[in-house]
Amino acid sequence: VGVYGSVYVYNSHTHGVVNMATDAVITNLYVNGCGDAAIASYGKNTQLGAEMSFVSVTNCMAGSGAVQVSGASTTLQNMYISNVYLGVVVSKPAVSTSADNITIVKAMRGGLLVQAHSVTLARIFSGLTHASSILGNGLYGIAVESNGCSIEESVVCGIYLPTQTVATTTTSVDDSNSCEESNTTTPITTPFVAGVHIGGNNCTVRDTTIGCVGASGHRGGIAGYGILVEEGAQQGPPSFHNVTVAESKYGGFYMLSNKDKFDYNFPREELALDESNGWGRTFNELCSNTDNAVTCEESTGFFPANLPLETKVLVMRDTDLLFVNWKEIARAPGLTILDLGGNPSLDGIPGEGELTNHTHPNITSVILDETNLTRLTPSLLYNLDRTKIEAFSFVNPSHPPADENAIINIRLTGFAKVTAFVWMYPCPVGYYAVSNNAPNSSRLCSRCPVGTYKPAIGGDRRECLRCPANTYDTDSDPTTPCTKQLFQVYGYTRVNPKNATNNTYINTISNSSIYYVGETYRFAPVSITNYTGVSNTTEITYTLQGNPPGLLLNPRTGAMLYNPISVLSVSMSIYAVSSLSGARALLQTVNISTKQKPQFQLRPNCCNNMTKQLLRTYIFGEVYDIPGPNKSKELLFENYGQNNIDDISYEMVFPKGDPGSFKVDSTNGQMLYNPRIKGKFSAQLVARDANGAKAV
Repeated sequence: VGVYGSVYVYNSHTHGVVNMATDAVITNLYVNGCGDAAIASYGKNTQLGAEMSFVSVTNCMAGSGAVQVSGASTTLQNMYISNVYLGVVVSKPAVSTSADNITIVKAMRGGLLVQAHSVTLARIFSGLTHASSILGNGLYGIAVESNGCSIEESVVCGIYLPTQTVATTTTSVDDSNSCEESNTTTPITTPFVAGVHIGGNNCTVRDTTIGCVGASGHRGGIAGYGILVEEGAQQGPPSFHNVTVAESKYGGFYMLSNKDKFDYNFPREELALDESNGWGRTFNELCSNTDNAVTCEESTGFFPANLPLETKVLVMRDTDLLFVNWKEIARAPGLTILDLGGNPSLDGIPGEGELTNHTHPNITSVILDETNLTRLTPSLLYNLDRTKIEAFSFVNPSHPPADENAIINIRLTGFAKVTAFVWMYPCPVGYYAVSNNAPNSSRLCSRCPVGTYKPAIGGDRRECLRCPANTYDTDSDPTTPCTKQLFQVYGYTRVNPKNATNNTYINTISNSSIYYVGETYRFAPVSITNYTGVSNTTEITYTLQGNPPGLLLNPRTGAMLYNPISVLSVSMSIYAVSSLSGARALLQTVNISTKQKPQFQLRPNCCNNMTKQLLRTYIFGEVYDIPGPNKSKELLFENYGQNNIDDISYEMVFPKGDPGSFKVDSTNGQMLYNPRIKGKFSAQLVARDANGAKAV
């Protein structure tokens, strides 16, 4: 493509060029405007660009990358990419890809993302400085998520934020050595995360500058970190050779770790950091911490590092935040209150798996008022433990939700502690407006009383309808309909599935039971025998409250799988749930206690006089039948793995050499010996349990 002349693609609804071929050559290509990737290349050994010809990509806002490379051993050369969402993505299959002389400017998400191993980058210019402006890239200049990447002779300049400017004073010197001061308005150049973001092992950065100064003193600095190294990359630390970092507001270099200050314990030569702030700035430096409540009042513009592990309250209101580092927030699993409000440029909506009842099981309040809520959906609240949420705030957004209908139709079923909240839309199902005269941006919605149901959106207290005769508010939740009959369970058992072998499932859960770390326990499915409120048991599911880590539930059958991961003692409740009304019926509350498993061993005094039947000397060439242990396995052993004594087997071990022709029955320990080698030998009869633990 483009070998014999230029090829122009304008305003494609999807891709500009899709390459599925091997050994393809694409050059002299100009793509301006596309609905998806400008170039999506899947073929191996593809060449994009050439030494004497360019590939140019502009105005493509595909979220997965303007140039997407998936073929191994692809070569990128002489490319210019501008005004895109994400510049170049080298995905995992594209191993051994190389890129040379690539310029990327005005990429809103980031310049170049490397996900494939063994990628070589040379002369990458992520962001440029011009006489009147700086054209930088979004969250990062270059981000590496893979191993063995090499970056050479590259320059990373600041971010592109076209709507924000700041007045700066610059000094210029002319040929006559006279100084002249002038005021210049330049774009704020603040990468949200880092100039170079390294998450893979064994990466090399050489002869590279991060942060730059253009003509007329325009600065293209990094307001985040110059270089940010993820904690996982310390397994194979990066190396730096002749690397300069300048203009980095939050630190020229920062390595994520559990320590407040990292060690420079990695290969480096001539890693020059800006003198003002060579280390990454932390929460301890910028914020106050009283009683595990971290409050940041300085206008940081960037998310600090090393959030204290014990943090329970994090407040970063009115700090000009541009970005949330959810990996830092994940450092504090005990977090209860998260307040990021008052930051109009902040998109504080977490990505998939970043803020859930698993990462932060104790969250009670999420405050995101006066922020960019374009990506807000009800799942932000649904992913949290709705039994613990007490407050949330999404009012006065700088950008409203893109899917406003989803927010308007939010169902707060199960959020019993959210008794009232300020809302910018008509009050949702189950809530009523305290005053209909309040402005839309500050409407106070209150939860309808128990014993009522409010099926419609909007309205005042009169819309909270009392349950009709012979119906009940079985779940004490006004967001769900009243049911005709109270859902109750009067009898149930646990029954092994068909074809289940003996001892596979546990049928009784007792307060006196002890579970051992490292073992696996299977609890049989629930069989409900007596109930009301549903027509049949197919309308019943199951849920848990207070279950320990490692205990999983099948919500359809009630069967449970438990792999204890730590020593603990918790109280757990097991509920049956009506799929019609959402009402819950308590089946059992039980104490779950786990301990470290005792070591597999012989019982005390189990084996006295067992060696009487052995001879001191055995004759070469004879055959000897040596009896095994004269007691049952139950009397011999204790603490055997998986509580299955039948899995204990016997074997012979010879610490000082094998005498030859010594056989043992693995089930009963009976031995047969035909001496073939003369000498003195030591022999051990060894038992092993189902986990491979040994007892001599």
